[in-house]
Amino acid sequence: MSDVDQIVREIVENNTGGVRMKNLENRVTRDFFRKDSLTVAQNLLGRDIVRYFPNNTETRGRILEVSAWEGTYGQRPQKFPDYKQGVVSVSCKFGKYMIDVTCGDKGSCVTLLKAEFDIDGRKYTADGPSKLASILQVTPDAFDGYDLVEGSAIKIEGAPGEIMVYTRNKSNVPKNCRGFHYTK
Repeated sequence: MSDVDQIVREIVENNTGGVRMKNLENRVTRDFFRKDSLTVAQNLLGRDIVRYFPNNTETRGRILEVSAWEGTYGQRPQKFPDYKQGVVSVSCKFGKYMIDVTCGDKGSCVTLLKAEFDIDGRKYTADGPSKLASILQVTPDAFDGYDLVEGSAIKIEGAPGEIMVYTRNKSNVPKNCRGFHYTK
């Protein structure tokens, strides 16, 4: 059993009680996702991504890294232009899932790359898009086309507070990549 599978199993097993608390004032709105992908990527950093489960429990992680993409190019899914801003597209690369969120003009998106979770008092970093999708239990069947603004199973919440935003540009990426943005 991999570390991610173990963490996911522990989350599911430990989500057996508790009260769901929602801070509606700190949720992102549709207007948040109407901005260009670079702005959305940088403004997601430091916020919480929260997965609410049917048994009224949650898994909450702090977003640490996001990539920004403008327009369609290369292998970006053609369904993006059909989605309104703030809608999840679960894509697959090398057999692993990634969480893309539409934003800005039709065809633009951000990809969630890394988040830090506090599970039973210990820190766990989902350091990669597939680990993040796994810990949040995001699959194409359940979440492709999911609306982060109107849906209730996954939300982006909280204010990032004062954080430093860093940008890393990688070589050999499609020309529509607006960079990889992260915080420490």
